[in-house]
Amino acid sequence: MRNERPHQSHLPRLDEAAYAGTAMVHWTLTLEDRATGWLDATFHRRFRELTLHASARQPFVCPVYCLMPDHMHVVWCGTSSHSQQLLAMRFLRRSLNLRCARNSATRSPE
Repeated sequence: MRNERPHQSHLPRLDEAAYAGTAMVHWTLTLEDRATGWLDATFHRRFRELTLHASARQPFVCPVYCLMPDHMHVVWCGTSSHSQQLLAMRFLRRSLNLRCARNSATRSPE
């Protein structure tokens, strides 16, 4: 069953139950205005660290991810009936947003 609530320009989200338990979910994350320039070794290291923290909070594994210049893909598989991928993704997005905001504040204008 789909959640009919409009979600800006995104595809409609599934019911929360579709992201719980041992579900396998392909997530696509984009940056505002498909920004580029954020993908570097430091970001990649931080992304892996935050994914590990998210999986410790809500048990899941990430068998594959792909970081592209203007977006990223991750596949998460819940490993427990208690896994809540929506909560894990909320943690990851908030943490990545904070990191990106800190980086853009410290970059000098071009």
